[in-house]
Amino acid sequence: MTGDWEAPEAETVLNMAHEAVDRHVGNGHGGETAMLWLGKDGSRREISYGELAGLSSRFADILARHGLQKGDSVFALAGRVPELYVAALGTLKAGLVFTPLFSAFGPEPIRMRMEIGNAKVLVTTEALYRRKVAALRPQLPSLELVLIIGGEAPEDCLALGPALEAASPDRPASAAVPSRAIPPRPATSPPRSWRCSAGGWASRPASISAR
Repeated sequence: MTGDWEAPEAETVLNMAHEAVDRHVGNGHGGETAMLWLGKDGSRREISYGELAGLSSRFADILARHGLQKGDSVFALAGRVPELYVAALGTLKAGLVFTPLFSAFGPEPIRMRMEIGNAKVLVTTEALYRRKVAALRPQLPSLELVLIIGGEAPEDCLALGPALEAASPDRPASAAVPSRAIPPRPATSPPRSWRCSAGGWASRPASISAR
């Protein structure tokens, strides 16, 4: 459904995270379900627009507190858990560039993509970090912060759960920058990245307005 979407004026600051989440809260839909997540173990989690707006703002605040600057790159190596979407929205809200990584990739394809993308932050799970990233971290000099999904983290990493609890839920959306996507390619092939702008999404009202 297209709802009450209106084309932004030329001078309007457009941010995809705001368009996808925050504006629904502003329009009185904060209590409605934005995400319904079903776990492999049968668990179920409903996240409202209000909750998702707060969590993504907290993630943006974490990035700001650690000195990340507009245009820096945040990578994510995780399955389709709620924290993945919180990280994506929070990254865009902070004006940083978000790149998801296929969690089935081996260490070398991961290293190659993070090196090409000049990764400053990685969001992942403890299991994936230990198995695929820890040993190659010295080869990634640009990587400043590793956020581990959950309540605990290995040495030189930060647990995302406690960090979100300590962060501010009131950080507003920044002016948009292009987000980066690295299309799936064979693991042995050099990756090629491309960027998509918020303006491109603005030309697709049904895509950013569906609730």
